Amino acid sequence: MSSPRLSVVMAVRNGETYLPETLKSVLGQSLADFEFLIVDDASTDQTGDILNKTAASDERVRVLRNEAAMGPYPAANRALTEAGAPLIARIDADDLCHEERFARQVAFLDENPEHLLVGCGYRSIDGTGRVRYTKPNRLSDAEFRWISRFRMPAVHPSFCFRASYPDGAPVRYREAYPVAQDYALACDLLAHGKAASLEDMLIDYRMHEANISTTRRTEQNTAAIEIALRHLEASGTQGDAEKFEPFIRTLYAERLPDKAGFQASVRAFRDDLISEDATALRRWKKRRAAGMLAEAFLKGQPRAAQISSALGFVLTAPDFLLPLTARILETKNVQSEVSTSD
Repeated sequence: MSSPRLSVVMAVRNGETYLPETLKSVLGQSLADFEFLIVDDASTDQTGDILNKTAASDERVRVLRNEAAMGPYPAANRALTEAGAPLIARIDADDLCHEERFARQVAFLDENPEHLLVGCGYRSIDGTGRVRYTKPNRLSDAEFRWISRFRMPAVHPSFCFRASYPDGAPVRYREAYPVAQDYALACDLLAHGKAASLEDMLIDYRMHEANISTTRRTEQNTAAIEIALRHLEASGTQGDAEKFEPFIRTLYAERLPDKAGFQASVRAFRDDLISEDATALRRWKKRRAAGMLAEAFLKGQPRAAQISSALGFVLTAPDFLLPLTARILETKNVQSEVSTSD
């Protein structure tokens, strides 16, 4: 029997609420040549029954049950160890795949053998399935790589990646932290090859009160800071981690926004933008940098503090104002003709 073209990996614990809809979206893909490996991480609700019934009706589904909970990343690594395909697609038990997702991502990796990872755009939905917003997420390798220095470039359930690194070593999640290891995986893959994200919105990414990003935000932010600084040290020029540390710690809410941190962050981005990049990429980076600076130093502050910080933005970084305007328009899905020349 030949190996499947794709191994789809899911880890789930007590996911009965959204699981049936997720399973239906995976099994209804236009690309049908895949195996679906699902680790039931010691669920105590109806998850096991739902999975067993699905496996009985579709031979592509394999259920692996943990008698004791391992956590999402060790559970995913168990599935990766069992996977038989050269490509892996991730999905979580509360998210949905659009019908062409696997076909589009597998075709991209087939056509781009130097790429190890591809993500995609998404629709953000709430617990009822209502669309909150849409995010096309077309990223080239250079763009994906640059964003990864500071944060996740694509949402984890959009990941489709090769099962092995170019040297043949198996791709696995690091298990040093119980959270944020999807970000570490993206950085590990970038250290060995290229990555990109498709513009089309091929998944529905569900945000609700039980998300790890909601229930364990502080722990997740702490892990993300360490991963980002480690990645900056490994992938950037000497001293990048030190230069960007005030920005990273403010972006992930470990450090309160202050004037000194903002000035240091602006200097770090200005230095970073002095490069041999093509003009279009340099402008793109400046828009993204302006947006992240605003997010780190303006978002979530009391109104009086926001006014003071906004004034500081104007005085300290006037060259980032037009790029920030363009970025705001981009995030609202508005086509902007605003000039963002350096």
